[in-house]
Amino acid sequence: MALLAAFSAGDARLPATCQDVETSENVRAVVSLYAPIDLLWAYDNPANQLVIDGPATLSRFLGGSPRESAEIRERFVFASPIAHITTRTPPTLLIHGGQDQLVRVENMYFLADKLKQTNIPHKTLYIPYAQHGFDYNFNGFGAQIAESVILNFLRENTQAN
Repeated sequence: MALLAAFSAGDARLPATCQDVETSENVRAVVSLYAPIDLLWAYDNPANQLVIDGPATLSRFLGGSPRESAEIRERFVFASPIAHITTRTPPTLLIHGGQDQLVRVENMYFLADKLKQTNIPHKTLYIPYAQHGFDYNFNGFGAQIAESVILNFLRENTQAN
């Protein structure tokens, strides 16, 4: 959701709900932890179905299968952060664990490639043995690494000019 909000800032089809309209579209940077990037791809390439039925979850969230109609397929595209990348996309930090059983790590690489193609400043952090939600254990190895990288990224990208 953070990626979608940051990437669609200024898009009239997804108006900001912030009370302060003057700053609601002024996103300087965004951090993504293990986010689904392309919901059509995720629907067809679910992670561990013993952990979560990804296609069913996406269908419930978006009102049906993308194979049911062009309208539902368009919802999947519209809800995918990767579909909203423009030259105005803010610098982006992507963090993903190699053992994520809910959201496949390919999502991070898809977005990194698209950001690179669009010349958007970005960084990736791959933590090989981290699961989805690894940062919940604040004292865990993955969370300690992520915290340092996040703080540095935000410091680099949000300082006043």
